[in-house]
Amino acid sequence: MQPGFSVLFESGHNVINIENIIEEWGGKYLETNHADSILKYSVSNKISKTDITQHASIQIKSTLENKESDAEEKLSILIEVELMVDDDDDPENNTRGIPRYHNLRPQAIIPSLIDTGNWYRNGILLSTKPKKVEYDEVEEWWDIVLQEVENLPQVIIGFDLHGDLPSRNPNYLSRVLSGFANVHYPASAATMELMNEVMGRLKAPRGSIRVLLDGTSKQPLYTPKRIDNIEKVRPYELDIFLRLAKKSVNNYNLDWNDKQIQPSAIKEEYPRDEKDSKDISEKEIMILKIFELEKNIDVIEDAYHSIERENNINKVIIEQLKESEQDLESDIEDLQNQNNGYLSRELEYRESLKKRKKEINHYKKLMAKNKEEYLNLMPILKKYASQENLQSVDELIEKLNESLFEKEDEEEINEEKFESVETVMKYIRDDWEHKNKFIISKSAVNSAKESQFTTPRRVMEAFEMMSRCYDKILNKMKSNQKRVIYAEIFRSDLSDTTFAIANSENSTTMKNFGDLRKFPIEGKDIEMQAHVKIGNGRSSAKCLRIYFIFDIKTEKYLIGYCGRHLPTGN
Repeated sequence: MQPGFSVLFESGHNVINIENIIEEWGGKYLETNHADSILKYSVSNKISKTDITQHASIQIKSTLENKESDAEEKLSILIEVELMVDDDDDPENNTRGIPRYHNLRPQAIIPSLIDTGNWYRNGILLSTKPKKVEYDEVEEWWDIVLQEVENLPQVIIGFDLHGDLPSRNPNYLSRVLSGFANVHYPASAATMELMNEVMGRLKAPRGSIRVLLDGTSKQPLYTPKRIDNIEKVRPYELDIFLRLAKKSVNNYNLDWNDKQIQPSAIKEEYPRDEKDSKDISEKEIMILKIFELEKNIDVIEDAYHSIERENNINKVIIEQLKESEQDLESDIEDLQNQNNGYLSRELEYRESLKKRKKEINHYKKLMAKNKEEYLNLMPILKKYASQENLQSVDELIEKLNESLFEKEDEEEINEEKFESVETVMKYIRDDWEHKNKFIISKSAVNSAKESQFTTPRRVMEAFEMMSRCYDKILNKMKSNQKRVIYAEIFRSDLSDTTFAIANSENSTTMKNFGDLRKFPIEGKDIEMQAHVKIGNGRSSAKCLRIYFIFDIKTEKYLIGYCGRHLPTGN
Protein backbone atom coordinates (compact mmCIF):
# COMPACT_ATOMS: atom_id res chain seq x y z
CA MET A 1 0.00 0.00 0.00
CA GLN A 2 1.20 3.52 -0.80
CA PRO A 3 0.04 6.46 1.38
CA GLY A 4 -1.32 9.27 -0.81
CA PHE A 5 -2.29 12.20 1.37
CA SER A 6 -3.88 13.04 4.72
CA VAL A 7 -5.62 16.38 5.33
CA LEU A 8 -7.77 17.65 8.18
CA PHE A 9 -10.34 20.41 7.62
CA GLU A 10 -12.47 22.22 10.19
CA SER A 11 -15.68 24.23 9.96
CA GLY A 12 -18.95 24.96 11.72
CA HIS A 13 -21.15 23.26 9.11
CA ASN A 14 -24.02 20.93 9.91
CA VAL A 15 -23.22 17.21 9.60
CA ILE A 16 -26.29 16.42 7.48
CA ASN A 17 -25.42 19.05 4.83
CA ILE A 18 -21.91 17.62 4.49
CA GLU A 19 -23.27 14.07 4.25
CA ASN A 20 -25.36 15.08 1.23
CA ILE A 21 -22.24 16.30 -0.60
CA ILE A 22 -20.32 13.11 0.24
CA GLU A 23 -23.20 10.86 -0.88
CA GLU A 24 -23.50 12.73 -4.18
CA TRP A 25 -19.74 12.39 -4.72
CA GLY A 26 -19.53 8.67 -3.83
CA GLY A 27 -22.76 7.56 -5.49
CA LYS A 28 -23.36 3.82 -5.58
CA TYR A 29 -19.69 3.10 -4.77
CA LEU A 30 -19.88 4.84 -1.40
CA GLU A 31 -19.40 2.54 1.59
CA THR A 32 -20.16 3.47 5.22
CA ASN A 33 -18.91 2.10 8.53
CA HIS A 34 -20.21 4.49 11.19
CA ALA A 35 -19.26 4.34 14.87
CA ASP A 36 -20.93 6.07 17.79
CA SER A 37 -18.69 9.13 17.65
CA ILE A 38 -17.46 9.16 14.04
CA LEU A 39 -19.08 8.95 10.62
CA LYS A 40 -16.88 6.92 8.27
CA TYR A 41 -17.12 6.80 4.47
CA SER A 42 -14.93 5.19 1.84
CA VAL A 43 -14.77 4.99 -1.93
CA SER A 44 -12.45 2.86 -4.06
CA ASN A 45 -11.90 3.56 -7.74
CA LYS A 46 -9.51 2.11 -10.28
CA ILE A 47 -7.07 4.51 -11.90
CA SER A 48 -7.47 4.39 -15.68
CA LYS A 49 -4.93 2.36 -17.66
CA THR A 50 -3.22 1.01 -14.51
CA ASP A 51 -3.53 -1.95 -12.15
CA ILE A 52 -3.84 0.45 -9.20
CA THR A 53 -6.89 1.34 -7.14
CA GLN A 54 -7.17 4.59 -5.23
CA HIS A 55 -8.89 4.20 -1.88
CA ALA A 56 -10.35 7.37 -0.30
CA SER A 57 -11.41 7.44 3.35
CA ILE A 58 -13.47 10.22 4.95
CA GLN A 59 -14.06 10.53 8.68
CA ILE A 60 -16.36 13.15 10.20
CA LYS A 61 -16.26 14.16 13.83
CA SER A 62 -18.36 16.86 15.51
CA THR A 63 -17.67 18.67 18.77
CA LEU A 64 -20.86 20.03 20.31
CA GLU A 65 -21.20 23.57 21.59
CA ASN A 66 -20.02 24.07 25.19
CA LYS A 67 -21.69 27.09 26.78
CA GLU A 68 -19.55 26.88 29.92
CA SER A 69 -16.29 27.35 27.99
CA ASP A 70 -17.81 29.45 25.15
CA ALA A 71 -16.65 26.76 22.70
CA GLU A 72 -18.66 26.79 19.47
CA GLU A 73 -19.81 23.71 17.60
CA LYS A 74 -17.02 22.49 15.32
CA LEU A 75 -17.02 19.98 12.48
CA SER A 76 -13.76 18.16 11.63
CA ILE A 77 -13.22 16.10 8.48
CA LEU A 78 -10.20 13.87 7.97
CA ILE A 79 -9.67 12.86 4.32
CA GLU A 80 -7.04 10.22 3.58
CA VAL A 81 -6.13 8.51 0.31
CA GLU A 82 -4.04 5.39 -0.32
CA LEU A 83 -2.91 3.54 -3.44
CA MET A 84 -3.23 -0.25 -3.68
CA VAL A 85 -2.29 -2.80 -6.32
CA ASP A 86 -5.46 -4.57 -7.50
CA ASP A 87 -4.16 -8.05 -6.63
CA ASP A 88 -3.76 -7.11 -2.98
CA ASP A 89 -6.81 -8.47 -1.19
CA ASP A 90 -5.03 -7.73 2.06
CA PRO A 91 -3.77 -4.10 2.01
CA GLU A 92 -0.96 -5.06 4.40
CA ASN A 93 0.32 -7.72 2.00
CA ASN A 94 2.04 -6.09 -0.98
CA THR A 95 2.16 -8.97 -3.45
CA ARG A 96 3.30 -6.87 -6.38
CA GLY A 97 5.25 -4.11 -4.71
CA ILE A 98 4.31 -0.56 -3.73
CA PRO A 99 2.34 1.44 -6.34
CA ARG A 100 4.20 4.36 -7.90
CA TYR A 101 3.32 7.63 -6.18
CA HIS A 102 2.72 9.62 -9.36
CA ASN A 103 -0.45 7.58 -9.95
CA LEU A 104 -2.12 9.56 -7.14
CA ARG A 105 -4.95 11.81 -8.31
CA PRO A 106 -6.80 14.72 -6.59
CA GLN A 107 -10.26 14.07 -5.11
CA ALA A 108 -13.23 16.19 -6.30
CA ILE A 109 -14.81 15.98 -2.84
CA ILE A 110 -12.26 18.47 -1.45
CA PRO A 111 -13.14 21.50 -3.65
CA SER A 112 -16.84 20.56 -3.37
CA LEU A 113 -16.61 20.85 0.42
CA ILE A 114 -14.51 24.03 0.37
CA ASP A 115 -16.99 25.67 -2.03
CA THR A 116 -19.56 25.63 0.80
CA GLY A 117 -17.40 28.25 2.56
CA ASN A 118 -15.70 28.83 5.93
CA TRP A 119 -13.41 25.80 5.89
CA TYR A 120 -10.04 26.00 7.63
CA ARG A 121 -6.85 23.97 7.69
CA ASN A 122 -4.51 24.64 10.62
CA GLY A 123 -6.45 27.85 11.22
CA ILE A 124 -5.99 29.16 7.64
CA LEU A 125 -9.11 29.96 5.61
CA LEU A 126 -9.30 27.77 2.47
CA SER A 127 -10.59 28.73 -0.97
CA THR A 128 -10.99 27.20 -4.42
CA LYS A 129 -10.36 30.63 -5.98
CA PRO A 130 -6.97 32.37 -6.31
CA LYS A 131 -6.10 35.60 -4.51
CA LYS A 132 -5.48 38.56 -6.84
CA VAL A 133 -2.81 40.84 -5.38
CA GLU A 134 -3.19 44.58 -6.03
CA TYR A 135 -0.18 46.90 -6.24
CA ASP A 136 -0.99 48.92 -3.11
CA GLU A 137 -1.44 45.84 -0.90
CA VAL A 138 1.78 43.97 -1.81
CA GLU A 139 3.68 44.53 1.45
CA GLU A 140 0.71 43.69 3.67
CA TRP A 141 -0.03 40.63 1.48
CA TRP A 142 3.56 39.35 1.81
CA ASP A 143 3.47 39.66 5.62
CA ILE A 144 0.30 37.53 5.66
CA VAL A 145 1.81 34.94 3.29
CA LEU A 146 4.90 34.55 5.51
CA GLN A 147 2.65 34.01 8.52
CA GLU A 148 0.35 31.50 6.80
CA VAL A 149 3.06 29.45 5.05
CA GLU A 150 4.06 27.91 8.39
CA ASN A 151 0.65 26.19 8.51
CA LEU A 152 -0.38 25.98 4.82
CA PRO A 153 1.74 25.98 1.61
CA GLN A 154 1.39 29.02 -0.69
CA VAL A 155 1.72 29.14 -4.50
CA ILE A 156 2.55 32.35 -6.41
CA ILE A 157 2.00 32.53 -10.20
CA GLY A 158 4.26 34.99 -12.02
CA PHE A 159 3.43 36.89 -15.21
CA ASP A 160 4.05 35.61 -18.69
CA LEU A 161 7.31 36.62 -20.33
CA HIS A 162 5.57 38.24 -23.29
CA GLY A 163 2.59 40.11 -21.84
CA ASP A 164 0.51 41.27 -18.90
CA LEU A 165 -1.13 37.92 -18.14
CA PRO A 166 -0.38 35.21 -15.56
CA SER A 167 1.91 32.53 -17.00
CA ARG A 168 -0.68 29.84 -16.16
CA ASN A 169 -4.41 29.81 -15.38
CA PRO A 170 -4.67 30.72 -11.67
CA ASN A 171 -8.33 29.64 -11.43
CA TYR A 172 -7.63 26.09 -12.61
CA LEU A 173 -4.48 25.65 -10.50
CA SER A 174 -6.25 27.00 -7.39
CA ARG A 175 -9.05 24.45 -7.75
CA VAL A 176 -6.64 21.53 -8.25
CA LEU A 177 -4.63 22.56 -5.17
CA SER A 178 -7.61 23.58 -3.00
CA GLY A 179 -7.17 22.34 0.55
CA PHE A 180 -3.42 21.82 0.00
CA ALA A 181 -2.32 25.40 -0.78
CA ASN A 182 -3.65 28.90 -1.37
CA VAL A 183 -2.81 30.35 -4.81
CA HIS A 184 -1.89 34.02 -5.51
CA TYR A 185 -1.26 36.03 -8.69
CA PRO A 186 -0.45 39.71 -9.41
CA ALA A 187 -3.04 42.12 -10.82
CA SER A 188 -0.55 43.60 -13.30
CA ALA A 189 3.04 43.50 -14.54
CA ALA A 190 3.99 46.41 -12.27
CA THR A 191 2.49 44.56 -9.32
CA MET A 192 4.66 41.56 -10.24
CA GLU A 193 7.79 43.75 -10.24
CA LEU A 194 6.97 45.10 -6.77
CA MET A 195 6.11 41.61 -5.48
CA ASN A 196 9.50 40.30 -6.61
CA GLU A 197 11.22 43.26 -4.95
CA VAL A 198 9.41 42.59 -1.65
CA MET A 199 9.82 38.77 -1.86
CA GLY A 200 13.60 38.99 -2.33
CA ARG A 201 15.18 35.55 -2.78
CA LEU A 202 11.77 33.91 -2.91
CA LYS A 203 10.65 35.96 -5.92
CA ALA A 204 8.86 34.42 -8.92
CA PRO A 205 10.66 35.60 -12.09
CA ARG A 206 8.31 36.40 -14.96
CA GLY A 207 6.81 33.28 -16.47
CA SER A 208 7.55 31.10 -13.42
CA ILE A 209 5.62 29.71 -10.45
CA ARG A 210 6.98 29.83 -6.90
CA VAL A 211 5.84 27.14 -4.43
CA LEU A 212 6.33 28.02 -0.75
CA LEU A 213 6.24 24.83 1.32
CA ASP A 214 7.42 26.49 4.55
CA GLY A 215 9.27 29.55 5.79
CA THR A 216 12.81 28.52 4.76
CA SER A 217 14.89 30.39 2.16
CA LYS A 218 15.00 27.53 -0.40
CA GLN A 219 11.65 26.79 -2.04
CA PRO A 220 10.67 25.07 -5.35
CA LEU A 221 10.59 27.27 -8.46
CA TYR A 222 8.75 26.09 -11.59
CA THR A 223 10.45 27.98 -14.43
CA PRO A 224 8.92 27.95 -17.95
CA LYS A 225 11.59 25.46 -19.06
CA ARG A 226 10.93 23.20 -16.08
CA ILE A 227 7.17 23.30 -16.69
CA ASP A 228 7.69 22.36 -20.36
CA ASN A 229 9.85 19.39 -19.33
CA ILE A 230 7.33 18.24 -16.71
CA GLU A 231 4.41 18.43 -19.13
CA LYS A 232 6.12 15.91 -21.39
CA VAL A 233 5.26 13.40 -18.65
CA ARG A 234 2.23 14.82 -16.79
CA PRO A 235 0.38 18.14 -16.28
CA TYR A 236 2.44 20.56 -14.19
CA GLU A 237 -0.61 21.11 -11.92
CA LEU A 238 -0.50 17.41 -11.01
CA ASP A 239 3.24 17.64 -10.32
CA ILE A 240 2.71 20.46 -7.79
CA PHE A 241 -0.25 18.57 -6.28
CA LEU A 242 1.90 15.43 -5.78
CA ARG A 243 4.57 17.50 -4.03
CA LEU A 244 2.02 19.04 -1.65
CA ALA A 245 0.20 15.72 -1.11
CA LYS A 246 3.41 13.93 -0.09
CA LYS A 247 4.14 16.73 2.40
CA SER A 248 0.75 16.12 4.06
CA VAL A 249 1.10 12.35 4.60
CA ASN A 250 2.76 12.40 8.02
CA ASN A 251 1.31 15.68 9.28
CA TYR A 252 -1.49 14.19 11.34
CA ASN A 253 -1.49 11.66 14.14
CA LEU A 254 -5.07 11.77 15.37
CA ASP A 255 -7.02 9.81 17.96
CA TRP A 256 -10.56 9.74 16.63
CA ASN A 257 -11.92 7.36 19.28
CA ASP A 258 -13.19 9.96 21.78
CA LYS A 259 -16.95 9.56 22.07
CA GLN A 260 -18.07 13.16 21.72
CA ILE A 261 -21.04 12.99 19.34
CA GLN A 262 -24.13 11.08 18.39
CA PRO A 263 -24.36 11.69 14.62
CA SER A 264 -27.85 12.35 13.39
CA ALA A 265 -27.37 9.92 10.51
CA ILE A 266 -26.73 6.87 12.75
CA LYS A 267 -29.77 4.80 13.73
CA GLU A 268 -29.87 3.76 17.37
CA GLU A 269 -30.30 0.03 17.95
CA TYR A 270 -33.46 -1.12 19.71
CA PRO A 271 -32.65 -2.02 23.39
CA ARG A 272 -32.77 -5.74 24.08
CA ASP A 273 -32.45 -6.08 27.85
CA GLU A 274 -33.39 -9.64 28.99
CA LYS A 275 -34.03 -8.66 32.62
CA ASP A 276 -37.60 -7.56 32.03
CA SER A 277 -38.44 -10.11 29.32
CA LYS A 278 -41.48 -11.35 31.25
CA ASP A 279 -43.05 -7.91 31.11
CA ILE A 280 -42.60 -7.53 27.37
CA SER A 281 -45.90 -7.13 25.60
CA GLU A 282 -46.89 -8.84 22.34
CA LYS A 283 -46.50 -5.50 20.60
CA GLU A 284 -42.94 -5.15 21.86
CA ILE A 285 -42.18 -8.73 20.80
CA MET A 286 -43.48 -7.92 17.33
CA ILE A 287 -41.26 -4.83 17.21
CA LEU A 288 -38.25 -6.96 18.13
CA LYS A 289 -39.03 -9.45 15.38
CA ILE A 290 -39.47 -6.66 12.86
CA PHE A 291 -36.14 -5.21 13.96
CA GLU A 292 -34.43 -8.60 13.50
CA LEU A 293 -35.97 -8.97 10.04
CA GLU A 294 -34.88 -5.49 9.05
CA LYS A 295 -31.38 -6.33 10.23
CA ASN A 296 -31.37 -9.52 8.12
CA ILE A 297 -32.64 -7.57 5.13
CA ASP A 298 -29.78 -5.10 5.61
CA VAL A 299 -27.29 -7.98 5.54
CA ILE A 300 -28.86 -9.38 2.35
CA GLU A 301 -28.89 -5.94 0.74
CA ASP A 302 -25.23 -5.43 1.66
CA ALA A 303 -24.36 -8.77 0.05
CA TYR A 304 -26.41 -7.89 -3.02
CA HIS A 305 -24.76 -4.49 -3.38
CA SER A 306 -21.32 -6.08 -2.94
CA ILE A 307 -22.06 -8.55 -5.75
CA GLU A 308 -23.53 -5.78 -7.88
CA ARG A 309 -20.45 -3.65 -7.29
CA GLU A 310 -18.09 -6.52 -8.18
CA ASN A 311 -20.14 -7.19 -11.30
CA ASN A 312 -19.89 -3.55 -12.32
CA ILE A 313 -16.15 -3.58 -11.68
CA ASN A 314 -15.79 -6.69 -13.87
CA LYS A 315 -17.75 -4.94 -16.62
CA VAL A 316 -15.41 -1.95 -16.36
CA ILE A 317 -12.37 -4.25 -16.53
CA ILE A 318 -13.75 -5.97 -19.65
CA GLU A 319 -14.37 -2.59 -21.28
CA GLN A 320 -10.87 -1.46 -20.35
CA LEU A 321 -9.39 -4.61 -21.89
CA LYS A 322 -11.29 -3.87 -25.08
CA GLU A 323 -10.06 -0.28 -24.98
CA SER A 324 -6.51 -1.52 -24.33
CA GLU A 325 -6.70 -3.67 -27.47
CA GLN A 326 -7.94 -0.70 -29.45
CA ASP A 327 -5.24 1.49 -27.86
CA LEU A 328 -2.57 -1.05 -28.91
CA GLU A 329 -3.76 -0.94 -32.52
CA SER A 330 -3.83 2.85 -32.31
CA ASP A 331 -0.29 2.88 -30.85
CA ILE A 332 1.00 0.73 -33.75
CA GLU A 333 -0.61 3.11 -36.23
CA ASP A 334 0.89 6.10 -34.39
CA LEU A 335 4.35 4.52 -34.50
CA GLN A 336 4.01 3.92 -38.24
CA ASN A 337 2.95 7.53 -38.76
CA GLN A 338 5.80 8.66 -36.53
CA ASN A 339 8.27 6.61 -38.58
CA ASN A 340 6.93 8.14 -41.78
CA GLY A 341 7.35 11.53 -40.14
CA TYR A 342 10.99 10.74 -39.35
CA LEU A 343 11.64 9.75 -42.99
CA SER A 344 10.03 12.97 -44.18
CA ARG A 345 12.06 14.99 -41.65
CA GLU A 346 15.26 13.24 -42.82
CA LEU A 347 14.60 14.42 -46.38
CA GLU A 348 13.96 17.94 -45.07
CA TYR A 349 17.27 17.88 -43.17
CA ARG A 350 19.12 16.77 -46.31
CA GLU A 351 17.60 19.64 -48.30
CA SER A 352 18.37 22.04 -45.44
CA LEU A 353 21.98 20.81 -45.34
CA LYS A 354 22.40 21.45 -49.09
CA LYS A 355 20.95 24.95 -48.58
CA ARG A 356 23.34 25.68 -45.70
CA LYS A 357 26.34 24.57 -47.79
CA LYS A 358 25.29 27.00 -50.54
CA GLU A 359 24.96 29.78 -47.96
CA ILE A 360 28.43 29.01 -46.55
CA ASN A 361 29.96 29.22 -50.05
CA HIS A 362 28.12 32.51 -50.61
CA TYR A 363 29.47 34.02 -47.37
CA LYS A 364 33.00 32.83 -48.19
CA LYS A 365 32.82 34.71 -51.50
CA LEU A 366 31.37 37.74 -49.68
CA MET A 367 34.20 37.68 -47.13
CA ALA A 368 36.76 37.57 -49.95
CA LYS A 369 35.10 40.56 -51.58
CA ASN A 370 34.99 42.47 -48.28
CA LYS A 371 38.66 41.75 -47.73
CA GLU A 372 39.46 43.16 -51.16
CA GLU A 373 37.42 46.31 -50.45
CA TYR A 374 39.09 46.65 -47.04
CA LEU A 375 42.55 46.53 -48.62
CA ASN A 376 41.52 49.25 -51.10
CA LEU A 377 40.03 51.48 -48.34
CA MET A 378 42.84 51.17 -45.81
CA PRO A 379 45.34 53.59 -47.55
CA ILE A 380 42.60 56.25 -47.89
CA LEU A 381 41.46 55.91 -44.23
CA LYS A 382 45.04 56.05 -42.95
CA LYS A 383 45.71 59.20 -45.00
CA TYR A 384 42.49 60.83 -43.63
CA ALA A 385 43.39 59.88 -40.05
CA SER A 386 46.87 61.36 -40.48
CA GLN A 387 45.52 64.65 -41.86
CA GLU A 388 42.99 64.97 -38.99
CA ASN A 389 45.56 63.86 -36.39
CA LEU A 390 43.37 60.95 -35.22
CA GLN A 391 45.11 58.50 -32.90
CA SER A 392 42.70 55.51 -32.87
CA VAL A 393 40.01 53.68 -34.83
CA ASP A 394 37.36 54.97 -32.35
CA GLU A 395 38.40 58.57 -33.03
CA LEU A 396 38.23 57.88 -36.76
CA ILE A 397 34.70 56.42 -36.55
CA GLU A 398 33.51 59.32 -34.34
CA LYS A 399 34.96 61.88 -36.77
CA LEU A 400 33.30 60.19 -39.75
CA ASN A 401 29.93 60.11 -37.92
CA GLU A 402 30.15 63.82 -37.15
CA SER A 403 31.05 64.66 -40.71
CA LEU A 404 28.55 62.44 -42.51
CA PHE A 405 25.49 62.22 -40.20
CA GLU A 406 23.34 64.67 -38.23
CA LYS A 407 23.22 64.20 -34.45
CA GLU A 408 19.77 63.39 -33.04
CA ASP A 409 18.38 65.90 -30.51
CA GLU A 410 16.76 63.41 -28.15
CA GLU A 411 17.16 59.71 -27.58
CA GLU A 412 14.14 57.64 -28.61
CA ILE A 413 12.30 55.97 -25.72
CA ASN A 414 11.56 52.27 -25.82
CA GLU A 415 7.82 51.77 -25.34
CA GLU A 416 8.17 48.27 -23.89
CA LYS A 417 10.54 49.14 -21.03
CA PHE A 418 10.51 52.35 -18.99
CA GLU A 419 13.67 52.97 -17.02
CA SER A 420 12.27 55.93 -15.06
CA VAL A 421 9.09 57.93 -14.46
CA GLU A 422 10.53 60.61 -16.75
CA THR A 423 10.69 58.19 -19.68
CA VAL A 424 6.98 57.41 -19.13
CA MET A 425 6.09 61.14 -19.17
CA LYS A 426 8.04 61.73 -22.37
CA TYR A 427 6.46 58.72 -24.02
CA ILE A 428 2.91 59.92 -23.17
CA ARG A 429 3.85 63.42 -24.32
CA ASP A 430 5.34 62.38 -27.68
CA ASP A 431 3.35 59.29 -28.71
CA TRP A 432 0.86 60.19 -31.45
CA GLU A 433 -1.96 58.08 -29.98
CA HIS A 434 -1.64 59.56 -26.48
CA LYS A 435 -1.28 63.12 -27.81
CA ASN A 436 -4.99 62.98 -28.70
CA LYS A 437 -5.92 62.35 -25.05
CA PHE A 438 -3.24 63.97 -22.86
CA ILE A 439 -1.46 67.31 -22.52
CA ILE A 440 1.69 66.88 -20.46
CA SER A 441 2.91 70.08 -18.78
CA LYS A 442 6.55 70.99 -18.16
CA SER A 443 5.87 70.77 -14.42
CA ALA A 444 4.73 67.16 -14.92
CA VAL A 445 7.94 66.28 -16.77
CA ASN A 446 10.12 68.07 -14.19
CA SER A 447 8.40 66.39 -11.23
CA ALA A 448 8.77 63.03 -13.02
CA LYS A 449 12.46 63.75 -13.60
CA GLU A 450 12.98 64.31 -9.85
CA SER A 451 10.94 61.23 -8.90
CA GLN A 452 12.72 58.31 -7.22
CA PHE A 453 9.77 55.92 -7.73
CA THR A 454 11.17 52.44 -8.46
CA THR A 455 8.30 50.93 -10.52
CA PRO A 456 7.77 53.19 -13.58
CA ARG A 457 5.72 50.45 -15.26
CA ARG A 458 3.00 51.08 -12.64
CA VAL A 459 2.85 54.74 -13.75
CA MET A 460 2.35 53.62 -17.35
CA GLU A 461 -0.48 51.32 -16.21
CA ALA A 462 -2.19 54.35 -14.61
CA PHE A 463 -2.09 56.27 -17.90
CA GLU A 464 -3.35 53.18 -19.76
CA MET A 465 -6.30 53.03 -17.35
CA MET A 466 -7.03 56.76 -17.88
CA SER A 467 -6.82 56.25 -21.63
CA ARG A 468 -9.38 53.40 -21.51
CA CYS A 469 -11.79 55.66 -19.55
CA TYR A 470 -11.30 58.65 -21.88
CA ASP A 471 -14.52 58.19 -23.89
CA LYS A 472 -16.69 57.82 -20.76
CA ILE A 473 -15.33 61.04 -19.23
CA LEU A 474 -15.66 62.95 -22.51
CA ASN A 475 -19.30 61.83 -22.91
CA LYS A 476 -20.16 62.90 -19.35
CA MET A 477 -18.48 66.27 -19.90
CA LYS A 478 -20.41 66.82 -23.14
CA SER A 479 -23.70 65.96 -21.41
CA ASN A 480 -23.24 69.16 -19.34
CA GLN A 481 -22.89 67.39 -16.02
CA LYS A 482 -21.72 69.89 -13.42
CA ARG A 483 -19.32 67.54 -11.66
CA VAL A 484 -17.60 64.44 -12.95
CA ILE A 485 -16.61 61.91 -10.27
CA TYR A 486 -13.39 60.46 -11.67
CA ALA A 487 -13.20 57.70 -9.05
CA GLU A 488 -16.54 56.17 -10.17
CA ILE A 489 -15.56 56.19 -13.85
CA PHE A 490 -12.07 54.79 -13.26
CA ARG A 491 -13.50 52.03 -11.04
CA SER A 492 -15.68 50.92 -13.99
CA ASP A 493 -12.52 50.00 -15.90
CA LEU A 494 -12.61 46.22 -16.45
CA SER A 495 -8.86 45.61 -16.50
CA ASP A 496 -7.29 43.28 -13.95
CA THR A 497 -5.56 45.97 -11.91
CA THR A 498 -7.19 48.82 -9.96
CA PHE A 499 -6.08 52.25 -8.71
CA ALA A 500 -7.00 54.44 -5.75
CA ILE A 501 -8.41 57.80 -6.93
CA ALA A 502 -9.03 61.02 -4.99
CA ASN A 503 -11.57 63.37 -6.60
CA SER A 504 -10.50 66.32 -4.44
CA GLU A 505 -8.33 67.37 -1.50
CA ASN A 506 -9.74 68.23 1.96
CA SER A 507 -10.25 71.85 2.98
CA THR A 508 -7.30 71.90 5.41
CA THR A 509 -4.90 70.73 2.71
CA MET A 510 -6.16 73.33 0.21
CA LYS A 511 -5.96 76.10 2.85
CA ASN A 512 -2.36 75.32 3.80
CA PHE A 513 -0.93 73.83 0.59
CA GLY A 514 -3.36 74.90 -2.16
CA ASP A 515 -0.64 76.72 -4.11
CA LEU A 516 1.20 73.41 -4.55
CA ARG A 517 -1.86 72.13 -6.45
CA LYS A 518 -1.63 74.88 -9.12
CA PHE A 519 0.34 74.00 -12.23
CA PRO A 520 1.24 76.20 -15.24
CA ILE A 521 -0.17 74.92 -18.54
CA GLU A 522 0.00 77.05 -21.70
CA GLY A 523 0.54 80.26 -19.73
CA LYS A 524 -2.20 79.71 -17.12
CA ASP A 525 -2.04 78.38 -13.56
CA ILE A 526 -4.65 75.64 -13.32
CA GLU A 527 -5.73 74.19 -9.97
CA MET A 528 -5.82 70.39 -9.88
CA GLN A 529 -7.15 68.48 -6.87
CA ALA A 530 -8.02 65.14 -8.52
CA HIS A 531 -5.14 62.68 -8.43
CA VAL A 532 -4.24 59.02 -8.95
CA LYS A 533 -2.68 57.40 -5.89
CA ILE A 534 0.11 54.88 -6.42
CA GLY A 535 1.60 53.24 -3.35
CA ASN A 536 1.12 53.95 0.34
CA GLY A 537 3.11 55.95 2.88
CA ARG A 538 5.44 58.83 2.06
CA SER A 539 8.50 57.00 0.71
CA SER A 540 9.55 58.59 -2.62
CA ALA A 541 10.69 55.17 -3.85
CA LYS A 542 7.33 53.49 -3.25
CA CYS A 543 4.78 56.32 -3.38
CA LEU A 544 3.74 58.54 -6.31
CA ARG A 545 0.83 60.89 -7.19
CA ILE A 546 -0.48 62.02 -10.60
CA TYR A 547 -2.48 65.30 -10.50
CA PHE A 548 -4.81 65.95 -13.42
CA ILE A 549 -8.01 67.56 -14.66
CA PHE A 550 -10.12 66.91 -17.77
CA ASP A 551 -10.41 70.04 -19.94
CA ILE A 552 -13.61 70.20 -21.99
CA LYS A 553 -12.21 72.91 -24.33
CA THR A 554 -9.30 70.80 -25.56
CA GLU A 555 -11.13 67.53 -24.80
CA LYS A 556 -7.98 66.17 -23.16
CA TYR A 557 -6.56 65.26 -19.77
CA LEU A 558 -4.27 68.01 -18.48
CA ILE A 559 -1.42 66.46 -16.46
CA GLY A 560 0.14 68.95 -14.04
CA TYR A 561 2.22 66.78 -11.77
CA CYS A 562 3.66 63.25 -11.56
CA GLY A 563 5.98 62.72 -8.63
CA ARG A 564 6.45 62.31 -4.88
CA HIS A 565 3.62 62.72 -2.35
CA LEU A 566 2.78 66.44 -1.92
CA PRO A 567 2.30 67.92 1.59
CA THR A 568 -1.22 67.64 3.03
CA GLY A 569 -3.17 68.94 6.02
CA ASN A 570 -3.23 65.52 7.69
